[in-house]
Amino acid sequence: MANRMKKMGSLAGTAACVHRYSRQRRGRPTSCLPEYFFDVRSSDGTVVPDERVKALLDLDAALNEAQLCAHKLAVAELRRTGIVDGRKVEILGETGKLLDKVRVRDAIILPDPAI
Repeated sequence: MANRMKKMGSLAGTAACVHRYSRQRRGRPTSCLPEYFFDVRSSDGTVVPDERVKALLDLDAALNEAQLCAHKLAVAELRRTGIVDGRKVEILGETGKLLDKVRVRDAIILPDPAI
């Protein structure tokens, strides 16, 4: 990699950032943006790990992504069974540390009865 960076000249710093490898749990190359995983935990504690990493600007953007994922899960579950269980979408950082979570049932938006 050092020889490759020498050949790249002024882009060496960028290349180092783009091609660095972190200690994240899935061992993939990382980008310069923070990367997040969105695991789904069922009410019985079973975890479905997210195998795709998403590079996002910050934790607020990751929280928005988790809310969107929770909403999609809620809609699918309501269509399938009519019930939303106690699943959660967990936001994990690059190192696998749990940063936040969103309950799927909180992602359901009910119409305002006053309207």
